[in-house]
Amino acid sequence: MAARIRAQGRYELFETAHHHKVLVLDKKQWFAAVEGQQGDILVKSNEEHEKAHMLQDGKFFIVEFKDDPKFNDVTHLFLENGEMYQEIILPNGLPSNRDTQKRIVWTDDTMPKDDLEYYLDHPKSTSTAEKHAHPRKSKAHTQRQLSSTSKS
Repeated sequence: MAARIRAQGRYELFETAHHHKVLVLDKKQWFAAVEGQQGDILVKSNEEHEKAHMLQDGKFFIVEFKDDPKFNDVTHLFLENGEMYQEIILPNGLPSNRDTQKRIVWTDDTMPKDDLEYYLDHPKSTSTAEKHAHPRKSKAHTQRQLSSTSKS
């Protein structure tokens, strides 16, 4: 089992006056969240978006999992929201300069803040991490969305 943290830092998720959602990672990477025909996508963007309404902000982790009993083998984005982390699936990673659009799966799954941070700090000690970790919510929902993602 392996959990590899690819990036971590601070994020902002806000809405523009035109009701578009914008995700900003470390004040360096800007992405517009767009509803596509085959599901939601993130589109690489720039800082020219004006905040109309802050939705949430806090810490973020981008994590790749391999043979992990709790998480599918795809890239995950965890967004701190209060005392929880919201789990977001990035089946093909984040958009880049070469590939400016990537699918995103917004899940209803959350994990207590302390549990996720402990789990990421101790990925090899599964039994200890499982003692600290609470079950995530709506795993079946995530499985269904991942299945439909892999078909497209």
